[in-house]
Amino acid sequence: MRTRLPALVGLAISLALPAAAQTQNADDQAVRTANTAFYTVLSGRNEVAMGQVWAHAPYVAAIHPGSKAPFVGWDAVQQSWADNFKRFPVTTVTPSEPIASRRNGNTAWIVDTEAVHLKDTGGKEYQFTALASNVYEFQDGHWLMVVHHASLVPQPQ
Repeated sequence: MRTRLPALVGLAISLALPAAAQTQNADDQAVRTANTAFYTVLSGRNEVAMGQVWAHAPYVAAIHPGSKAPFVGWDAVQQSWADNFKRFPVTTVTPSEPIASRRNGNTAWIVDTEAVHLKDTGGKEYQFTALASNVYEFQDGHWLMVVHHASLVPQPQ
């Protein structure tokens, strides 16, 4: 019987691995779907929908490319988006494919670059590339953003 035990353990592991991989792939896809939803809401300048893709918690934070300080807490983050949407009636932010992504328990993050095109209320246009980190938390069956940090890619002078 001893000689069969390692074979049975190996069989059990080999049968469990595909199921674990499928679960991991489904979770990864759910995080990527949440990330896509965030960029859709951002480019759509939809304040109501922005509230649906973010966790409403005192620890959420946003740092925008022009930020001088982080916005911390849902009320501050929500106001920062409202202010940006008023300042930039044209907002298009297109993420690259994730450069890095990881899920660990109920937390996940995606690192990518963003192609940003803005037009302010005076008609001035801005185009730049930003480096972005998006952190999500799994709450009540949904992946919700808890941190968005976008900073300008330095340009040679």
